[in-house]
Amino acid sequence: MKYFPLFIALLFALLASCRGQNPNKQSEDSIIQIQSESLDNNSSITHFNIINTPNAPTRITRKVKLDKEGNLLMASYDDIVRYDGKSFFHFPKEDGLETWYAFDVMEDSSGNMWIVSDQVGVYLHDRESLTHFTTKDGLGHRRNMCIYEDRAGNIWIGGQGGVSRYDGKTFQIYSTKDGLTHNDVSCIMEDSKGNMWFGTRGTACVYDGKTFTEIKDDEGNPFINVWDFIEDRHGNIWHNGGGIWRYDGTSFTQLSTEGAICLYEDKKGNIWTSPSGTLSYYDEKTLLDEKPTLIPIFSVKGAIALLGIIEDNDGNIWVGSGDGVWRYDGKAITYFTGKQAEK
Repeated sequence: MKYFPLFIALLFALLASCRGQNPNKQSEDSIIQIQSESLDNNSSITHFNIINTPNAPTRITRKVKLDKEGNLLMASYDDIVRYDGKSFFHFPKEDGLETWYAFDVMEDSSGNMWIVSDQVGVYLHDRESLTHFTTKDGLGHRRNMCIYEDRAGNIWIGGQGGVSRYDGKTFQIYSTKDGLTHNDVSCIMEDSKGNMWFGTRGTACVYDGKTFTEIKDDEGNPFINVWDFIEDRHGNIWHNGGGIWRYDGTSFTQLSTEGAICLYEDKKGNIWTSPSGTLSYYDEKTLLDEKPTLIPIFSVKGAIALLGIIEDNDGNIWVGSGDGVWRYDGKAITYFTGKQAEK
């Protein structure tokens, strides 16, 4: 399969939104650059829409998840935004709460929504009431960055106090006192063998239920500042500490030296990432190669980062960014924002 770079700079695309509203004038920071043909290689990206629509994210959107009904959940700092395929909605805050300070969001296996705040702890909404967990309730720290549910239903929350594991009743804290390699935790993943992987602002580690082990490359160097782990369908562990790495259970292979915030495996087995602000994917047909093929899709100019990545039930790829979310459907790119456009 061949891919031909287009390198086409797109100017402003002032198109009507899917809700029939007219988008306002956008700044030059919204210009993107197409880097490759679309996924099916049969037709290039046809157009780029900028849609200013009510309730779309306006702040940095670090994580985008799916709930059980297939709605998108977005942690857009001040607001938790839900998208049902047609419209954006803000999850209601309790009286007096102006911002969630949201870093992550998740619906657990019981249908409860968790909101992770980097300022004031963690919120749990059980569809009837909102519970606010703080250090007084046993949470490790008020500043938290990530959340993960393991196969046993335990909720793991990472933050500046290490890792807090919630079993439905109480919190258990894991910190450097217990062998965790750093107390500022930025990502959590359980692999198919039941091991828990932790990325931190220091070095990364894996926990087998008894012992924390610092992970190192084949030359004995630890991985620092890991922001994401995933396990692909072949059982390889991927992470983004100092570039993009793949671990086959025996050795680590560095696939890229460029920094990227997140990793995501789609339904076809492609691994999506955003090195240096370019939405890209590793072709699943080449994942077991020594150097799998990386296919760039588009780059965002300026200082806007591409953050959390998710695939919706229709196969669209969504990406959180500095003040909105992007959708790529294989042909067209759409940038949604609720931010007031420049006049």
